[in-house]
Amino acid sequence: MDTTTATADTRARDRISAALSEFFTARTERARLYGDDFASLWEVARDRVTGGKLVRPLLFLDMLGAFAPMTCDHPQIVEDPFTRVALAETDDPVTAEAATAVALACELLHYALLLHDDVIDGDRQRRGRPNLIGALQAGRDAPGAGHWASTGAILMGDMLLAAVHHIIGTLEVTGDKRSALFSLLDHALIESSAGEFLDVGLADGVIPAAPDTVLAMSSFKTSAYSFTFPIVAAAILTDRPPLLQTQLRPIGAHLGLGFQLHDDLLSAFGTPESHGKDAYSDFREGKITALVAHAQGTEAWGRVAGIFGDPQLTHAGARDIQQALADSGALAEVESLIAAQRRSFAEAIDCSDLPGHATAVLTDIAARLDGRTV
Repeated sequence: MDTTTATADTRARDRISAALSEFFTARTERARLYGDDFASLWEVARDRVTGGKLVRPLLFLDMLGAFAPMTCDHPQIVEDPFTRVALAETDDPVTAEAATAVALACELLHYALLLHDDVIDGDRQRRGRPNLIGALQAGRDAPGAGHWASTGAILMGDMLLAAVHHIIGTLEVTGDKRSALFSLLDHALIESSAGEFLDVGLADGVIPAAPDTVLAMSSFKTSAYSFTFPIVAAAILTDRPPLLQTQLRPIGAHLGLGFQLHDDLLSAFGTPESHGKDAYSDFREGKITALVAHAQGTEAWGRVAGIFGDPQLTHAGARDIQQALADSGALAEVESLIAAQRRSFAEAIDCSDLPGHATAVLTDIAARLDGRTV
């Protein structure tokens, strides 16, 4: 990343962080009307949302800048999405306020789904520290403290989803754009819910863990809201034609599935610092990932099947599971799947009508996601 790009990235991060701070501060003050405990829920949520990588809102802003029709080639204008959209040659330019609002919605959507996911999985840690549930429960000895904390996470997730809808509903854009954004959001939530439902069914043994089913789950859980939503939202706001918006969907899907498969590798073989969760939490929860789906039924997996899903799994047991995933060929198979998604992503871009700057943005984020290390 060159100096100009880094400066633009820092400026975008600062704007998103400021929008998050302003949102949570306002909601915390409003929550005080209902008592200190409810206000503290918002305060803890504000603290927990900080420290994220802001992948989704930054992707949205980068694509928004890439789609803004420009004739000037000054590097600062090319790299800064807010400058590009302000100077875009269009009859319906996107304001900086609208761009910031949708970027905020991208991050709130992400956080809302993480909260619900933590409740479903029983997790108490996220991003290398206690998550909202763990922070609320800390220092409370009441027998029902865990249930109370989980309830807080569910309600916060619900309120944030409502806020995302409110943000889109109050955007100063045309009715057609607002309707298209609502349809895009609806699709993202339905597909993410389908993925979560499959995920739990697989982990609980209700749904057979066929590799194709696990791949579908992995794609549904991540692709629509993490990649397709911000990419297509940028195209909608900049009046890109419907054909291009359609072409962007498989690009987002390949990017999202590759990201999720890579995330599974990090969770299985990485450190808590690299994936931000409890060490070996996927093993202790019995999470059925593509790795596990390809390992099941092999002789190597038979050695560790009895300890997979054990909440008291030891470090030595986790190392045995890692070895079984490697010996079974599952590790190599998933690495091959990631490479296939990378190729399909590149082919989808080559077959699209994407402008050059948009292609560069997507290629760059794919390279950065691939660069995460186990």
